Amino acid sequence: MPISFVLTFKISPKDSEERRRIFPDQLHGLFFRLLPREVADNLHKPSVFRPYSLWCPVIFKSEERLIDHITRSGRLKVTVSLVDDNLFSPFLARLFEIIDKKEHLFLGPYRIKLSPLDERLLSGYLYYSFSDFFPKDKPSPYFKIKFLTPVYLKRNGTDTANVDLKSLIGNLVRKWNFFSDIKIDHQHRSSLENKLRAEVHRFKPLKIHFASGGKLTCLLGEFTCHGAGLTEDELTWAYTLFNFGAFVGVGGKTTMGLGLTAFENLSSAEI
Repeated sequence: MPISFVLTFKISPKDSEERRRIFPDQLHGLFFRLLPREVADNLHKPSVFRPYSLWCPVIFKSEERLIDHITRSGRLKVTVSLVDDNLFSPFLARLFEIIDKKEHLFLGPYRIKLSPLDERLLSGYLYYSFSDFFPKDKPSPYFKIKFLTPVYLKRNGTDTANVDLKSLIGNLVRKWNFFSDIKIDHQHRSSLENKLRAEVHRFKPLKIHFASGGKLTCLLGEFTCHGAGLTEDELTWAYTLFNFGAFVGVGGKTTMGLGLTAFENLSSAEI
């Protein structure tokens, strides 16, 4: 059962003169320090997809804007999306341990401290079932997807600086079928890949750098697409996959904050 929640950290530079940016792989490293050792070790084992995604959009802003945000608020929010709810109990126990012991953690050049947890974490309010990603009413054939953090896509195994809707749909189908008991079959996948058409692109490529020294070409922006000729079942799956993508992330490196999207089902008047 998927679950999503927000962690808030108090944040300050390790040194008053040391204020630099936060890299995606440093966010990834922080997550593993929030886990019990045995859970972290299991998550390091090879897997097609990881059962978690991390979101902290402000780290992808300019260094000046990041520093301004930290200086003004003294807080940093990290959204955690878990697709496997078996992770939640040990993760929550470790978070309480960190709070009780008042442990100080580090995120790149910053010292951080976990704030008290949102009470909704214990109420079930933030839990989902996979059926919750399906539409409540008949969806329209118009979809808008906005990339809120840089998205890393591949086409035929090669990095691409263009939106390839077929590859994006394929990525979401593989993630959905990997985690959900409700499977999308090959016929529906093929229909979505061949009938959905991107109509409006507003994208820019950008280089994302890592503390390790690596870099990736990613995309930031938005696009709309039209499912002309899709059956009602196919439209339902298009809606469900884009909705699921807003939860689990689109493309690669979602465990490092990449691939956060927002999704809207538009009327024809909004196109």
